[in-house]
Amino acid sequence: MKDQFIKDKEEDVFDNVTVTVEAISYTKLYITSDRRKIIAALSPAAKELYLWIMFEVESGEDALWINRERFMVENSTSLNTYKKAIEELIRCILLAYTVIKDVYWINPDFFFKGDRIKKYPTKTKLIQ
Repeated sequence: MKDQFIKDKEEDVFDNVTVTVEAISYTKLYITSDRRKIIAALSPAAKELYLWIMFEVESGEDALWINRERFMVENSTSLNTYKKAIEELIRCILLAYTVIKDVYWINPDFFFKGDRIKKYPTKTKLIQ
């Protein structure tokens, strides 16, 4: 439980509103059969890296630095296997290169940590 201040549409402030929040951080996985098939077709190394990335992504961020040394130690994998997994995730549009070494864009259409609606308000759809 966390105390918060909330404003209504008239900008009146209500204090000491109690809300319940998750105690442990989480990453959302967006599910459709097409997404499932893309993930199912990945090699074991790419699946391992994809899952590891889901644990590493920061809230509200759509890019992340991959600590490849830590990944390789934690997953007992070689540099060549890591590089092949990165290339596969890029080919399958789960990741994309940035101009910074070892920093990649994630595809928030597959997973996201945080509020995707706040991050991408122009990508929302009003359903009435």
